[in-house]
Amino acid sequence: NWYRCPAGALEHSPLKIDLTGLPPMLIQVGELELLLADSTRLAEHAARCQLDCRLEIYRGRWHVFQLQSRFLRTSVTALKTLASFARSVTQVPIS
Repeated sequence: NWYRCPAGALEHSPLKIDLTGLPPMLIQVGELELLLADSTRLAEHAARCQLDCRLEIYRGRWHVFQLQSRFLRTSVTALKTLASFARSVTQVPIS
């Protein structure tokens, strides 16, 4: 489990723990997303923990807009950005 509450902890929030040592993080969020404020707070917290974190806010988009790649150009862009980010942080060569 990548996201598991430590033994004995009553609460587990990525906003309340030290993120130091985690791999680079990409946060993609729509401007109309209900979790926009949480996403920006997470990015700010990651920066305070000196974690390499990139926040992308997509104008006029909503929760999991990336699933609409068949209809939205911004969804395709977001997915391509995610793939590029994943390749860059995992050192997987492009074939």
